[in-house]
Amino acid sequence: MWWARQPIRFLASSNSLPTARLKELGLDGTRRLAVYLGGFSPHKNLIALVNAFREVAGQPEFSDLIFAMVGDNSGDAFHTYFGEIAAHVGTLGLRDRVVFTGFLKDEDVAALLNLAKVLLLPSLMEGFGLPAVEAAACGCPVIATKASPLEGLLEGGGIYIEPTEGEIARALEFVLSSEETRLRMGEEALRAAQRLTWDHAARQLMEVIHA
Repeated sequence: MWWARQPIRFLASSNSLPTARLKELGLDGTRRLAVYLGGFSPHKNLIALVNAFREVAGQPEFSDLIFAMVGDNSGDAFHTYFGEIAAHVGTLGLRDRVVFTGFLKDEDVAALLNLAKVLLLPSLMEGFGLPAVEAAACGCPVIATKASPLEGLLEGGGIYIEPTEGEIARALEFVLSSEETRLRMGEEALRAAQRLTWDHAARQLMEVIHA
């Protein structure tokens, strides 16, 4: 399962190309792309996320926007409500705008995050937030919950919100409305991710020990 893997040092690429699997899913980079990466447990707040996406995607200036929801939906080690989320997407008439990818290999995830305009992680509560760090390592801006350590980790590489539908929608619209802002955030995200290495952590620990 994707959440059991070791942290991946994905890399930003100026020549972002979709893999064969992404092309099969219709995620070929020809439309603006927002991404969620994670499980489908209730605390991930995905109904609110889908509602916020609909609000933004319904605006004419975002008519090309699609949303990839990445994660194994064939089963879940924790309580899952994937069925409810998929049904809600259908009820809202978003089946042509929301793509459930299922499990993706690491190379597909890396390519997807390099193609994406933004990653969203608006959980009601979040641990380390590895998907956001992986996105940052690809130069992808992040919209993440304040109920996580990500604000201190990624700093200007993200927007940190109370995980309500309104705040998710406003943050998504803000990121997508200015390519200059989005690129600046991506650069800051990449710099922040480059600091999150075992070597950097070891140096920090040694500084504490010798202080």
